[in-house]
Parts: sequence; structure tokens; C-alpha cells
Amino acid sequence: MRARLGALALYGAVAVVLTWPLCLHLTTQVLDDGTLDAFQFVWNLWWTRRALLDLHTSPFTTHSLFFPDGVNLFWHTLSFTTGLLSSPFRLLGDDMRAAVAAENGMAVFATVATATLGALLAREVCGHEGAAALAGLLLVAHPFHVRQLHTANVASLYWLLAALLGWSRLHGRRSLSTVAVLVLVVVALFFAHHEYVLMAVALLGYDLVYRLLRGGREGEPAWPGGALASLVLSLGAVAASVAFLGGSPPERPPFHVVVWNSADLTGLATPPWLRAAPAQFLGALYLGSAPLVLGVVAQVIAARQATRWNVAGLLCLLAALGPVLRLGPPTVEFLRASEHAAPDQLGWPLPYRLAYELIPGVATGRSPWRWVGAAHVCLAMAAACGMAGLAQRLARAGVWGTRLTVAGGMLVAGVSLAEALPHRLDLTRATAPSGYEVVRADTGGGAVLDLPSGLRRLTLGLYSSLYMAYQTEHRHPLVEGTVARLPATQRYVFQRRDFRLVEHPEIAYVVLHRPLFRHVYPVAPSIRLAREARREGELVFRDAELRVYRLRSSPPFSPAAR
Repeated sequence: MRARLGALALYGAVAVVLTWPLCLHLTTQVLDDGTLDAFQFVWNLWWTRRALLDLHTSPFTTHSLFFPDGVNLFWHTLSFTTGLLSSPFRLLGDDMRAAVAAENGMAVFATVATATLGALLAREVCGHEGAAALAGLLLVAHPFHVRQLHTANVASLYWLLAALLGWSRLHGRRSLSTVAVLVLVVVALFFAHHEYVLMAVALLGYDLVYRLLRGGREGEPAWPGGALASLVLSLGAVAASVAFLGGSPPERPPFHVVVWNSADLTGLATPPWLRAAPAQFLGALYLGSAPLVLGVVAQVIAARQATRWNVAGLLCLLAALGPVLRLGPPTVEFLRASEHAAPDQLGWPLPYRLAYELIPGVATGRSPWRWVGAAHVCLAMAAACGMAGLAQRLARAGVWGTRLTVAGGMLVAGVSLAEALPHRLDLTRATAPSGYEVVRADTGGGAVLDLPSGLRRLTLGLYSSLYMAYQTEHRHPLVEGTVARLPATQRYVFQRRDFRLVEHPEIAYVVLHRPLFRHVYPVAPSIRLAREARREGELVFRDAELRVYRLRSSPPFSPAAR
């Protein structure tokens, strides 16, 4: 028990280090990679809490975005499960500061939960407490984890670990209660991140086949009937949840988008610090020096335990490469050509392409590279087997063996942290401009259009993500929003050439974020609408950053808004 408490304290300290200095700014700044995704997740978690606790309605549809029509959020990156876990943050208040605190709190929680559940799973695999604790550290001291802390859905890898842990205990305990828990975990995983469910089902199915083929020879416990029933019940529970909550199947993402979001061979094997230019996905593809070396060591000295995990890891990496084989990250020329090229012209086909065409669950995913997360879990388990084998051999050498074991553990931890720290996310200011106090004070209703509308230049981030976070402060519905799977019937304002403010009386306020106009693409639509707002509205707030206009075309005009 003392060792586990020590490991938990270690993981808490690592969470602080990997997010430093976030702990000093928990309510005023967020981790972000420049795409503004963190602000979208501030809203996602807030909306889940608000819908359930305040409005007592389903969080999977909303009229707070794309007002007045609203939008379906079922296949959006809502991370409903994480939103539920963030419910205690509602006690801090209902403004943007509380919403930012929830986003940051769940980022820290993701680190501790991933490391803890990883250590528990590794202990089941290798039976060595110290090796298991280091395996948990390997899972979080890694660019994949560090670069995804601002996205609650991708950071929820701990639910995949919980499913693998439940599966492992299912075979040993053979109880209906364990089956029920596993089914609930898989459902929670689905609502945390849709793509992780496919990884979980693939790994559990692979493990069942492995146990049937090899487990009997190795004396490993297996419960084929209960395991198969668990898989069927889990998939049935997910399907029932989708049907009950009205989640119609999403459109299959375009083939070229899937290709863009696939891993490349050099990215998987080349340390980011050896590249002359930043790697695709900012180094998150690299498997890590310590896990790679320890995985090879495990295959040599503990092949019986490590083979299962190394093979599973290789299969996950094959999936991460996506539908076609690429040796290196895509060039700008490749990105431009792929949008109009036939699939056969993009590269050598891989098994993922067939799965993309035939299996609905695969077709809903847009980012094959995220299979690197599942591969990293498998490699960490193989590394735990290797570390346990080395520790057992060194233990025979007495005191010097113990010292070497401790030194080796410190080396593994040091190397992993050294590779992860350069990939820490930057802190970005996350406070609502004071001009929104005027909007919040107006209880007459009406939507808000924030300008500029469009992409943050040189990124794929939409400014509507930032405005979603501001909505947690002023509470008025938005004309736009950032939705992962935007219906074909909805378009962003900058995409609508015929959009006129006077034709939309539901819009009460237009908020001009003046510094952002220099960084938006395209800029012309926002400039046109800003000019119209000045003609058709009354200025109710101004400072160096903001201009807030109340449109005369939106009745009634509230004097309190002046």
C-alpha cells in the first residue's frame, strides 16, 4: 500500500511538471497548441454540466450554437464522459473562470489517471511493483500524452486502460459482476472518445484469440465464454446507447482527410529531436526511446509475456499508418494533390484501407494516427515485462544488483521525461473580455455574432472555438460554433457570401475582436460584416480590444444594454 501511495504521489508531481506552470493559473489560462482546441473543450465540458445539472436536458443537441437552428452534438468531440467527471467543478460557479478550472482540472486528472491505471495493468501483466510504476510513468512522460492534454477526448486514454484492466481480471475472477463492470467501462469509453472504442474492441478480440491459441500452453487463465459474452454485450450496449440517444451514423470522412491524418514510418521511429523540421503532429508519433529499447529487451529475456504485447503494438502501428503507406510526413504539394487524386494514386494500400471501406466503426474515424496511443499502451506493457525480468536477474547480485535496479529505473524515468518536456503545451490566456458584461446583463435574449469569423492564419483552428469559451461567461446563443462533424446544412458565416445582418433579427449583438482581424483567414467576409454592424447597430461598449454593437434590427432593444 505504501508503494502505491508513493507512486500516486509521483504521478501527481509528474502531472505538475508536465503542465507547469499551469497550477499557478488554473482559472485564467489553458494549455493549447495554437489551434484553439482547448477553448472548444472548455465549452464541451461546460455544456455537458450545464445541460444535465442546470437545464435538465440532453447534452447531445443544442441551440446554443448555430442559433436558431441548433446542431446535433452526438458525433462531436464532446467527450461526454469527461464532462460527467468534471461535474464537481460546478461548485466553483457558473462563469468562465469555473469552466477554465474544469478544463485544467481534467487535464491534470488525465495524467494521474493514465499513469495509475497503466501501473495497475502493468502489475497484472508482469507482477512486479516497481516495473509497473515505471510503466505508468512511460505512458504519460511521452509526447503523445503531453501534446493531447488540451483535448479531453484524446486525453481520455485512461478509459482504454481501464477496459484492458477489466478484461485481464475478467479471466481470473469469472464473475458476472466483472462482466457488468467491463461493459460499463466500454460504454464510458465510447462516450469519452468514439475512436478509442474501436481500439479497445480490436485489442480485446486479439487478446481472446491469443489466449485461446497460446494461453492454454502457458497456463494462463482464460474464460472464453464470459469474454465473448462481454464483447457482445459491450457492443450491444454501445449500439443501444446510440439508438436511444438518436445518434444517426455520421458521414464517412473523405479519403484524403484520412490520409492526411495518418502516421508515417519515419515519424514512428525517428526521435523528434533528430529532425531538422517539426514532425507531423509535433512529435506525438514517436514511440519513445525507453519503451522501444525495453520492448526489445523484453522480447529477449521475457518473450513469453512480451510477445503478446509487442505483436499487438505492431498491429496498432499498422493501423496508425492509415490507408496508404507513407515514408515521411506529407508535403504541401502532397496535401494539395491528394484532395483531387484517386485513392490508388496516393500510395501503397494498407489493410486500413479495406477496413475503411467495409467496417462502419472504422469509417467513422478521421485520424488513424491516434492508434499510436493504443500502440504506446502495448509497448509500455512489453517494457514492464522487460524491466521486471531485468530486476529479477539483478536481484540475484545482492546489494549491487539492487543499486543497479534503482539506477536503471531512474535512467528510464529521466530519459522519458527529457523527451516529453520539450513537447509541453503553451499556456494561453483564457479570460473573458470585460465587454461581455454588457451582453450578459441583457436578459432580453438574442444571439451573438463574434467577428472575425474564420481560421486562425497558418493553423486549422477556427476562431469560433474561442468564442464558444466566451459563451460560458455571457450565456447568449452563438451564430456559429466549432463542431467536429458539421452537418451539410450548416455553414460558417465566413463561408456564406450572402449573409446579411439585417436579414437575421435573431442576432442581437455583434462583437468585434479588433486584434484578431490581423490573424484571420479569410478576412474579407468579416470586414464586410463589421462595416454593416457599425451601420446597423449602436455601440454599447468599446475598449482597446473590443467593440460591442447592439443591432437595431433585433427587437426589443433593452436600455439596460447601453
